[in-house]
Amino acid sequence: MGTFSNIRFKAKTAARFQRYSRSIARTHTEALEAMLDFFEDNGVSPKESLGPKIVTLENLIKKRVNGLVAIIKSIEKTQTQPMLAMLQLLFEETLSPKKELLLERQATIKTEASNVDPKLQVLALQKENLELKRKLQVSNANLEVLLKNVTVIRNSFGRSHYRLNLSEEALEKIKNHSTPN
Repeated sequence: MGTFSNIRFKAKTAARFQRYSRSIARTHTEALEAMLDFFEDNGVSPKESLGPKIVTLENLIKKRVNGLVAIIKSIEKTQTQPMLAMLQLLFEETLSPKKELLLERQATIKTEASNVDPKLQVLALQKENLELKRKLQVSNANLEVLLKNVTVIRNSFGRSHYRLNLSEEALEKIKNHSTPN
């Protein structure tokens, strides 16, 4: 057991310290050592204010996080979703009308085939084949232009999205070439 020393305090301060030290430690020495350790370990001076309380800081952080969530939702509604819809429309294939047109064309060819000379029939099929190849080349060229002008935008929050770097005129030109005649 160590030796004790006397320190003189005002009676009001001594009574206040005694009440407080009973609530945090078994002895007054332990309470005073805990307080000194706290101030030294945290680099805090009793003359300085610790600033806002933790609850206030927590509420402030929650407000800022809620603000960030609102901003991200707004970006998603105004930028990401419309861009996704435009890309889906751009790359969308409507198979059912094309299948109907193909079946119709085959039926027409069969009915015409019975009435037309075989040499003319071969020429007509070759012409149609060339036209289809040309349309395929144009479609492939348009697709290549689109793919070269698409960039991935990676987000820190949420999913990444795609940006199409084309002018409206270029996009309209591609749309006009893509629509069936």
